[in-house]
Amino acid sequence: MTPRLTALIRSLSEHSNADEASIRRAVEALKPSTADYVSRVIEEQPEAAHTLTAGMPAALLLLTHALRREGSSSPTWPRCPKCSQTATMWFLGPDRTRVCRRCHENHSRGICSECGQRRVLPRSRDRKVICRTCRHPRIERECTRCSRPSKLGTVTQSGFVCIGCREIALQPCVRCEQLARPIGRMLGGFVCSSCYGDIKRHARACPICGEHRILSELGDAGNAVCATCAGAPERYGCTRCGSERFYVGALCGACLLSDSLDAAFGQRESTPFATALHDHFNGRQDPRNARAWLLGDGFSSVLSDMAFGRLPVDHATVDSIPGGPRRQFVRELLIECDVLPSIDHQLHNLELWITEFCAKLPANHALIVHEYATWTILRRLRRSAEYEDTRKTQGRAARHTLRGIVKFLEWMDDNDVSLRTLPQPALETFLSSVPHESWMPAFIVWARRAHGTRASAQPARRTPPSLRISELQRLAVYRAIINDDRPPGHRLACALLVVFGISINRISQLRPSTFEVTNDQVRVTLSPGKSTPLPGPLATLFRLHVLNLPADNEWLFPGRRFNRHITPDAIGTWMKRYGIPSTHLRVAALYQLAGEMSSKLLSETTGLSASTAGQYVSASGSGWNEIPVLYDPDWASDLVDDAVGEMTSAVESEEHPLSFIEDE
Repeated sequence: MTPRLTALIRSLSEHSNADEASIRRAVEALKPSTADYVSRVIEEQPEAAHTLTAGMPAALLLLTHALRREGSSSPTWPRCPKCSQTATMWFLGPDRTRVCRRCHENHSRGICSECGQRRVLPRSRDRKVICRTCRHPRIERECTRCSRPSKLGTVTQSGFVCIGCREIALQPCVRCEQLARPIGRMLGGFVCSSCYGDIKRHARACPICGEHRILSELGDAGNAVCATCAGAPERYGCTRCGSERFYVGALCGACLLSDSLDAAFGQRESTPFATALHDHFNGRQDPRNARAWLLGDGFSSVLSDMAFGRLPVDHATVDSIPGGPRRQFVRELLIECDVLPSIDHQLHNLELWITEFCAKLPANHALIVHEYATWTILRRLRRSAEYEDTRKTQGRAARHTLRGIVKFLEWMDDNDVSLRTLPQPALETFLSSVPHESWMPAFIVWARRAHGTRASAQPARRTPPSLRISELQRLAVYRAIINDDRPPGHRLACALLVVFGISINRISQLRPSTFEVTNDQVRVTLSPGKSTPLPGPLATLFRLHVLNLPADNEWLFPGRRFNRHITPDAIGTWMKRYGIPSTHLRVAALYQLAGEMSSKLLSETTGLSASTAGQYVSASGSGWNEIPVLYDPDWASDLVDDAVGEMTSAVESEEHPLSFIEDE
């Protein structure tokens, strides 16, 4: 044996638990040229004798396999740079760095030219894009037990057995006591796949030490405890920080999220952009949602390009992201991180929509629509945006107006009429076919001023919606919500609409800080400085719902998307269960409150504008608008409490089943 190989054996024995004779046998099992190459590599990189990296040559992998057969635990297997999993990495990635089999297959997936399926496409000498199944098709054979042909199965001593007839040794799971195929050994016995994943992925508080650990062992009392308290060796735990929370592979959820952030935006201290996003995502109670969002395809790549300087960091770059909700989320994220200046989201989205909408119209129509949108609609919204942000309903009304104007312009083209020559009878004919277009008077006023139109349209008088349901129907829905078996959060959102008349948009954006919990009651603050106690059933629903919310949650009704509240459409879907449109229920609640208080108090309680609240009070016929508004705040709060209390008392004292909805 050459002196170089002798030095190699001596270097490996310093970091291995195997004796020198076992290491010598492992080295001699290699080809002489491979052993000589390994010795030269370890001379240049001494750390390769105990730790492998993703950039090591394949000869070191052969040596490690030989040492493992001799019982050595060194060198340690490297971690895949893509998934951070410990594995033997025989495959080269696109950047010539070694990766594990799973990451290599994910990168080499494509459309097979034979079967047309998206599968792993291995390299071949003939350079054909064919998957393994089509290149080496399975032979269909007859099962010796069921006599049916099959391509999948196992060859036994009695012959070929298909996968359906293959015997699998089922054992009872020590956790759920169900017969299943054993996957791993925990809690002193075998566990099934679902229990194994639940124990390993969800760290819980240990009943002995109180720390959040993977409870995979049995304690003296027969309960699940962590490995340290049971005196067993620690099999699980992050190899970087030691944490067992959200454990996946060899790293915890926080370290996996940190690696994903480094890959997407660079190191934390590299740029202010990366620092802001690292601080925003790190420290979350559950990092899995944030990591799933980062690994998802699509809009997170734009943030990576902005972090590494490939795209400018401004609102114009965010505008290039396709999809309204996606673009909106990225914009709100960057504004929350103080990377981009704050803007009016609804107004900005409306400006983008107007540009795209006008680009699809004929030139003569686009000129009129763009002119009216710029100098009338957007001008009015920009003026109101100086005092409050543009509401979603305002943007929806603006889009409805512009679509209606396009229909009106198309109707004029069909009738050979222009805005300048529009006669009054023709306008009356159009209005008779679409009698509920409230945008027409304002558009005609603008057309008279800008294009010399001679026709005129009378503006419609604005009145509150009419009452469509009776008080008994509303009480019946409230009782059905309280006695329903749906989740507390669903019932709480529906009850807030029925009792207080709060809009669905506002309910979806409520925060837990809006509610004040004491020992005997729960109070909700719907306007600054004005809190109202919740009725007993609603307070119970609130307490039950809050128990299931995550600790770091910002919304009372969190949505599926990371750090976002639920959509109003979801609450509308919940309300459909009770058979009455949510709009009718809200109008009935507002009329009931308007009959008990003044317009000022109604505006402060429900969040309505002062003019809308005055219209409701006038339409209810209560006469509160004639009373001076100099009232005592405590007396005003008592009015709200009495109005809500009357409804609760009526429900608790008398049966109002849902049959009232059908009877009336």
